[in-house]
Amino acid sequence: MVTSAGAGVPDVAVRAVEAARDLAVELVRRYNRLEVTATTVPIDGPVLFVANHGFGGIFDLNNAAILAALNSLNLDRPLTILAHQLTWTLGVGPLLEPVGLRPACRESSDEAFDAGHHVLVLPGGDLDAGKPFHRRNQIVFGGRRGYRCPRSCARPCSTR
Repeated sequence: MVTSAGAGVPDVAVRAVEAARDLAVELVRRYNRLEVTATTVPIDGPVLFVANHGFGGIFDLNNAAILAALNSLNLDRPLTILAHQLTWTLGVGPLLEPVGLRPACRESSDEAFDAGHHVLVLPGGDLDAGKPFHRRNQIVFGGRRGYRCPRSCARPCSTR
């Protein structure tokens, strides 16, 4: 997977984060016997990938499964992952920026598309992940009905 360069983060830290990401992907592949079946289609330009995660955070193995699926597509351009502000509040954001994470906001989305990057967004994680057990079979988005990206209507969008 193509990653972005990390401004202000030492190369050794970038390599360590990339290695941790690759290890998490491999762990999910082996431990969960993850099989990814993907038909690669020619992609002309940036794509908005939309997925969901269930645990709501930095250490969510679903994120590794999503990265494994994206790895199988052999993307030819950098991938920007829009992440919750909590990632930066906890101080982890700057460390993960070199591997493509950016705060989930319109500016980050616009910057990524303007730079020709693919964009991955994982909407709805907090409310859905923190719901009570008795609502476990319900999708909870707190009144929202989808994801709006300012320029996404002009982009191919994949939800698989």
